[in-house]
Amino acid sequence: MNTLTLPASSQLTTPITCPALRVYVNGQPDRRLQVLRWEIAPAPDFGKALLTLAGPDPSSISHCHADPSALPPIGAVVSLRASDDGNSEQFCGVVTSHDFVADESGRQLAAECEHRLTALLSQRISALWRLVNSQPAQFSQTRVRFNADQDSLAGETIETLDGRDCRLFDSAETARFWSAGEALAYLLASEVDEQIEAPSRDELLDLADDVELKRIDITGKTVAEALAMLAKLGGLEIRAARHGLGLVFYRPGAIGRPRSVRLQAPGETFSPDKSNLWKGSVRISRRPARGGVVVLGQPKQYECTFELKKGWDPSLETSRWRDFVRSQADDWPQTADVYRKWILNEHGWYASNPWNLPVYSFDSISSEDFIAAAPRKLLPSVHRRTRQEPRHRGRSPQRPGG
Repeated sequence: MNTLTLPASSQLTTPITCPALRVYVNGQPDRRLQVLRWEIAPAPDFGKALLTLAGPDPSSISHCHADPSALPPIGAVVSLRASDDGNSEQFCGVVTSHDFVADESGRQLAAECEHRLTALLSQRISALWRLVNSQPAQFSQTRVRFNADQDSLAGETIETLDGRDCRLFDSAETARFWSAGEALAYLLASEVDEQIEAPSRDELLDLADDVELKRIDITGKTVAEALAMLAKLGGLEIRAARHGLGLVFYRPGAIGRPRSVRLQAPGETFSPDKSNLWKGSVRISRRPARGGVVVLGQPKQYECTFELKKGWDPSLETSRWRDFVRSQADDWPQTADVYRKWILNEHGWYASNPWNLPVYSFDSISSEDFIAAAPRKLLPSVHRRTRQEPRHRGRSPQRPGG
């Protein structure tokens, strides 16, 4: 298990302060609730939270028989704030279920919350906006594809849907391929509610307009899944806004303040000076140092005539033919290979007792292509006699007049 050892309090030289988040339910503070777990994730999940009832001594409470009505009802809007002011919101979610969870104090009833963006962007995509006679028109129950054919290209003009600028689908001769930025702008304008703050079309073009989309189909995906897919193709990632309800698009490593992240190795004694993360992962994407090598051709083949050796124990040979007939032999498994199994011994498996055969060497054919003593596969002959070639038996044919 990957763990960090926490020393006794007396060994800590730097105090660690973890302020408790305040829980608000439908805009009102609820002091009975505490945050058991809170996760921040990129799109399409955005994050989750787990809330439980707060108590002076959790071990003395019978959590297994807790009343679910004491928890926020399913569908309630929950926000987590660092302080009581309205500008310190860290998480905004919706209660999705009540369930029992286990921790060090036993089992307790908890409310599971998903990020509000996940709920607002959970509808499935099954309609598109298209230009018809230079006017926007919505077509429902249809496939939504980008750059798949002439009907799935982007129009030349800029239209406005719900206050957001974007291009619409068009099949005219002036239609163009969708870029990642244009596709994201269309999806935000056509599928994302205007109460969700999102970057403008110009801001998205600055991030990913030069990335042309491949052929992609987003039919049946949720809006969150489609946004995450298009953003990934454009080299972008999406996260929830830290304050309010909004989407933030960014190119990893391109913007933001540089920070130093530190995480100690598993098993080390925890030190605040050496770790400012509780968990971390590193993913490296790089291009090869040089282009790939394309090999044209096929493995070499040689045609030779080989003299095979006996692949059985010579001491089992007898002059009685019945010993080598399965239905009449006294010990058939022992004599099954006699006079039947012929080998080349190129791998050296039959060099010891009871066979004592020499290892066949291919040096006479090629000393470079047959380095290791390994089993080889004998293929059909390359040169074969055609039907027109005569097959002579007995004496050689005489010449005319001979």
